[in-house]
Amino acid sequence: MNKIITRTPEEESDHNLLITLNNKVDSLTQSVEKMNDGIRTRIRELELKVETHQVIIDKVDPLETYKRFEKVEQTQNYMKFALYMIGVIGIIISWTTGFVDNIINIFKK
Repeated sequence: MNKIITRTPEEESDHNLLITLNNKVDSLTQSVEKMNDGIRTRIRELELKVETHQVIIDKVDPLETYKRFEKVEQTQNYMKFALYMIGVIGIIISWTTGFVDNIINIFKK
């Protein structure tokens, strides 16, 4: 019942070519599947990062945080101005007391 298949050299060459092509297609298929698995993994990692960032954004309202920092900066500017004014007033008081002291010394003589 077993028939012996005989092939011509052309058929044998075609058969070998088909086997080679089949092996290459199988190899490419495996490579594409591995690549797809890697892409799926990377996409899932990125989705987790986005979810984490969204949780942070939900907990900390960026606009409210900006407003708070703006108020802190404004308060710092007021404090700097107040310190400059205190320094200027100190200098004026120092010069005035020195001037008054000199006038008093002049009238004492």
